[in-house]
Amino acid sequence: TKEVFAVVKMNKSIPSEELLSSLNSLLYLYDIQDPGNFGTLLRTADWFGHKVILCSSNCVDPYNNKSVQASMSSLSRIMIFTIEADEIRKKFPNFRIIATCMNGQDYGSVNFTEKSIFCLGNEAHGLPAEFISASDIAITIKGNSLGAESLNVSIAGGIILSHLNSQS
Repeated sequence: TKEVFAVVKMNKSIPSEELLSSLNSLLYLYDIQDPGNFGTLLRTADWFGHKVILCSSNCVDPYNNKSVQASMSSLSRIMIFTIEADEIRKKFPNFRIIATCMNGQDYGSVNFTEKSIFCLGNEAHGLPAEFISASDIAITIKGNSLGAESLNVSIAGGIILSHLNSQS
């Protein structure tokens, strides 16, 4: 095994106005705890061309060795900004807030081409109920499970990003 060392610039504030004006969609990760899920979400976002990820301060450390490994180097191409859920609307007034949950409208019926922030919640608890009710749209990925209680957050993120990509 070879040891690797990297110096990576860590973003501390929200994206600049110039950067925001060039973006049509953002992904917000709320309290994601599993480093494998976090890294996989980074890798998937990178695959679909998303260069900015927003996350809450209670997310797993993006620079955790398991997050870095799961991202498969996508971490080096994505800017990560920390912002709390209650600040999103204030900081991003020109974006719709789209919350993922178990009882929203089918994601396939939503126009994803408007400026939007797609919000994915904690693996065990999802997004807070008050956040979902304050969002512009709540969406669900409908399934036909015979017993699975939910969809893995990184898989849900991949489905949403793929759908977003197909509409752009």
